[in-house]
Amino acid sequence: MTSLLLSLTLAALLPAAPAPCGGPKLEKMTRDAEVVFVGEVVEVERPLMLAWSGLTLYKQHVRYKVKAVLKGKLWEKELWIGYPIYYGSLLADKEVPQLSPEVFKTNSVHLVFMKHVKELNPPPFSSPPLNPSAKPAIKSPYGPVDVNCGALPDTTAAEAEIRRIASIP
Repeated sequence: MTSLLLSLTLAALLPAAPAPCGGPKLEKMTRDAEVVFVGEVVEVERPLMLAWSGLTLYKQHVRYKVKAVLKGKLWEKELWIGYPIYYGSLLADKEVPQLSPEVFKTNSVHLVFMKHVKELNPPPFSSPPLNPSAKPAIKSPYGPVDVNCGALPDTTAAEAEIRRIASIP
């Protein structure tokens, strides 16, 4: 009984990544990623397509302010990352082909797992920025490592685990 109560208390006090993105998945993403950073959502591109990715890849871009780099090297202070929009993805809206507005709220802080992609993920030139006076962020040659877990809510425990995994050769 005591151990059950302790487990429930710890579960309530320690926010964790969603179950599908924790444990072995977190370790695999950390190892596969060239760069892992802590980023604050500055702005989200307006959805340009009204279709889910499938035979054609549709992306929606998120502008991040880089707060810390946990793995790899990243010199940019701000950058755009393009996330594929797949139906049923943990990062996508449940009904509309766009990123989840709950996950990608302005000022939310994510752990972002990236790798090089073949094409650049440019800033959304076809969609005007929400803040026209904002200085454009740098193009990023990176994309998410995973369509479901490429951006996770930032927690101290997850940061420590990523640093631990990244330090193992």
